[in-house]
Amino acid sequence: MEAEYELRITQRMILQPRAELNFGFENDNEAELRRGLQKTHLGLRLRYEIRREFAPYLGLAWEKSFGESASILTARAEEASETSIVAGLRFWY
Repeated sequence: MEAEYELRITQRMILQPRAELNFGFENDNEAELRRGLQKTHLGLRLRYEIRREFAPYLGLAWEKSFGESASILTARAEEASETSIVAGLRFWY
């Protein structure tokens, strides 16, 4: 499940909050996925539209695993939660 919204700050500057929830409906041992809420991803991006088709952006993203999925990551000495800074270029033609 994913949702995002675009908030116009100015005609060219847009703030985009985003949320994503990943659920599993059955256990999958090969992929190390478990039933229930597995992962949440929250993000916030600020982009500047030089033209509608061309817009660089900066953002912040936070991701957290839950339940048995988090336990599997912890057992492999990986973090169950991480924060990152994102930068990119949105373009289309």
